[in-house]
Amino acid sequence: MVFSDETTIIIFSNEVWSERNLIQHQLAIELSQKFNVIYLNPPVLWDPSYKGRKVRKAFRVNGNLVVLHHKHILPLRIFSKIFRNINDFITESAIKSYVGEAHEVIVWNFDRLRSNNFHLLKPDSVIYHVIHNNYRKIEDSELASSADLVLCSNSSYINHYKNCNEKIMHFPPCITSASNSKVTNDLRSLVIPKPYITYVGEINTDIDITLLKHIAIKNPDLVILLLGPVLKMNNESLKQVVELQSLPNVKILGSIESSDIHKFLMSTLACLVPYKTSSDSEYINLYPLYLHDYLNVHKHIISTIDFGLAEQLEMGIHVHQDYNGFNNALNDLKHSEKDTNIRLINDYLSKVHCNNKIEEVYKLLRG
Repeated sequence: MVFSDETTIIIFSNEVWSERNLIQHQLAIELSQKFNVIYLNPPVLWDPSYKGRKVRKAFRVNGNLVVLHHKHILPLRIFSKIFRNINDFITESAIKSYVGEAHEVIVWNFDRLRSNNFHLLKPDSVIYHVIHNNYRKIEDSELASSADLVLCSNSSYINHYKNCNEKIMHFPPCITSASNSKVTNDLRSLVIPKPYITYVGEINTDIDITLLKHIAIKNPDLVILLLGPVLKMNNESLKQVVELQSLPNVKILGSIESSDIHKFLMSTLACLVPYKTSSDSEYINLYPLYLHDYLNVHKHIISTIDFGLAEQLEMGIHVHQDYNGFNNALNDLKHSEKDTNIRLINDYLSKVHCNNKIEEVYKLLRG
């Protein structure tokens, strides 16, 4: 690692710190193995009853990683640019004491609702990290233009951000030393008949439940395994999940240990990425966290979203956004013994190890 151990990295996150283990959380933990990391949760939005002005309830995840909470004291609905700068200034003053006498300060920003005007922190470098498609947001182009480096979770974003910044890099979710799952469902007595197909991840409103029902009904000879928690959702969405679970060849196992996930994936016929892909969805080019787990077992992947990888078909990634295409790809796999290109997959996985990607970030910042 080439960053100094006196480097402090301040992550302005758009996701609250939790055990969901999202991209932001994984990166913060990985960076904290070498550097001091301050993880700032997204702000609690303005409330007329709020009277305080300081960051509160700081806690440490480990010796080098501290998580801070804060609130906006001014609403962004009016005078949005002016009030945003004021809110940011107050936030900076509250977190400045955590920076100390750092030799180098780097801001790693995931939050498009803040500015890149750092009057107090005066960072040496500012990184704008784009997870979702934010093209329509005015703040997005401003943040990209004023950053020292733009990171894109999906390579399909790069052409757009080239218009904003010359320094741009593909930064998909990294392979880290951290486990993807901590939850503990007891699976010792569970027997899953083969063949089966598998989805790993949260079951939430971004998942196309109708597609999964379509696949289950069209393929009664296959079991569909869903390895992940059912998150809170509205009654209509929850009703769809209940209907899906009632089908005889669908099993929702909840969150399980990473070692058990690996065992299931080793024997699966195919891995699924069944996200919704409406034209106005910011998840249409999302890069799921468990893609690396899928690739690591060299299984075919059927996905509704395009990961933007140059050789993804050779790697066994089949992209189909319509239900019939998705189902046809699955039927082809049922009657085919075609293997994935293991060399391509292993080369790709080595490139996206977190240490290697952070090295690339450093070179671009210093280049």
